[in-house]
Amino acid sequence: MQRERYVDIENKTKKGRLRIIGGILLWGLMIGVSMILASQSMILAG
Repeated sequence: MQRERYVDIENKTKKGRLRIIGGILLWGLMIGVSMILASQSMILAG
């Protein structure tokens, strides 16, 4: 019983960590895309 509970807690922390990593990657990707678009528009304007 004790071991099963421990595994469940471990799986929850892994899922939470993956969600955090995914959120950071998504945030970074969005910033990267917006920066690329901004630089392209500046090049076109300038």
